[in-house]
Amino acid sequence: MQAYQILARKYRPQTFDEVVGQRTVVQTLRNALDSGRLAQAYIFSGMRGVGKTTVARILAKALNCVHGPTSNPCNACPSCVAIREDRSVDVLEIDGASNRKVEEIGPIRDTAQVKPLQSRFKVIIIDEVHMLSTTAFNALLKTLEEPPESTVFIFATTEFHKVPPTIVSRCQHFEFRRLSPKDILEHLLFIAEKERIALSRFGAQLIAEAADGSLRDAESLLDKAVAFGGPEVNEEQLKEILGLVPRGTLFEASEIILEGKTEKVFTFIHKILTQGYDLRLFYEQVVKHFRNLLLIKTLQADAELLSQTPEELRCLEREAEKASAIDLLRYLQTLLQAEVGLKYTSHPQIYLETLFIKLSHLPHLVSLKEIFSSLEEGKGRAFLEASGLSPLESSLTETKVNINVETASRPVIERQLEKAEKTISGEWAAKKELGSGELKAKTNFPAADEREDKKKDGEDARARFREIGRPRTKLDLAEKEAVLSNPTIQTFMSLFEARVVSIDSIPKSENTEEV
Repeated sequence: MQAYQILARKYRPQTFDEVVGQRTVVQTLRNALDSGRLAQAYIFSGMRGVGKTTVARILAKALNCVHGPTSNPCNACPSCVAIREDRSVDVLEIDGASNRKVEEIGPIRDTAQVKPLQSRFKVIIIDEVHMLSTTAFNALLKTLEEPPESTVFIFATTEFHKVPPTIVSRCQHFEFRRLSPKDILEHLLFIAEKERIALSRFGAQLIAEAADGSLRDAESLLDKAVAFGGPEVNEEQLKEILGLVPRGTLFEASEIILEGKTEKVFTFIHKILTQGYDLRLFYEQVVKHFRNLLLIKTLQADAELLSQTPEELRCLEREAEKASAIDLLRYLQTLLQAEVGLKYTSHPQIYLETLFIKLSHLPHLVSLKEIFSSLEEGKGRAFLEASGLSPLESSLTETKVNINVETASRPVIERQLEKAEKTISGEWAAKKELGSGELKAKTNFPAADEREDKKKDGEDARARFREIGRPRTKLDLAEKEAVLSNPTIQTFMSLFEARVVSIDSIPKSENTEEV
């Protein structure tokens, strides 16, 4: 019985024409072969599974084919067959991770100096070359500076930035791009037809998206699907194999967020855990789900961008009606900003629960722009009351006062200002005038502040709150306590690590219209 050959190996390209998705690289190499403008060292960089080592082998055949050097190796002559079957003595494929030491590079250098035994060129392919140590790279450098005419080096790497510039400068660099889902989909359907696998176009699209640009990963996933369910690849089974969260669960997540159902957050996240889904993978699919909602809202179900069945498209359209395009964009931005935190947190469940609650409240938050606009239009009190904000005690509304507070160093102020809009939803607003070095703060009433004097970075900064009203000459203790108990003042003092220096009445002569 003949041993089973995995799809990635069985359908590995043997000629330049068969290479998928790397047209620029292939065309450049073919032109170089046809014109005889060959380099003695190449670097092929790119993510896993996009054809770096495959193209290196095809290039080795093109150099050593009996009809070559040629851009169309015959794949039939002894040299081409030996290279295809991994038994050519003149084509060496070396794993850089296993040959990191300088003493392991020595034999490679020695081999490079020896003329090819049976072929036109000796081709040395070093995979994952970035894994070599600095000492090993230095030992290899001399050979690259004065390479033998009959030796060609091909270096493949997934981390090009780790290759020393001294090595890069002596090589021709080719960057292999991530394959598009469309390229992968067409290749999977080609394999399915050859192998008599019943694979729908939607099923192939699911695999192509899960492969994330890697053709080899896509072929391995197809192998896995066939091993699980046989030649009839069922779409629902395929979703299970790929670890995809059911469509209904994703819509349940968006319903909780879009309709503000915070009371369901904890039970929902608990259900995700009990069903065995990894929370980080679930999160990735929630992000894609909101991306689809935004696409359906703005592009009216573009088939090229949405890999969904007609039924799923209709469900997305109904769900997208619950929010505006701007709100969907805000949800998506918040999800993307939270990605790093979820990646490194030691409590992913709690992190995701709090994130969902925050998203559920997102439509009710008031932006700084809205606050500024309302205050500038003289609608401060009405806006604050509509937002549920607390004004100063009514006994003080006829009073005009200065509240001098001393804050921590300017870096603290700048750091807090950057996240003010995220942490305060309408309680107060703040901004920094560019170039002035001043802190601008707005309270529940038209307000202003001013620095006592300009300070250098790292020194104390001062802010002055001013409430405009009918002037009084003196504030008693009860009135001062009422001022300090105001939530706006307390929020400012807490966020900016401030302490009250003084509370004084404003002289009559000052301009009551100043903001």
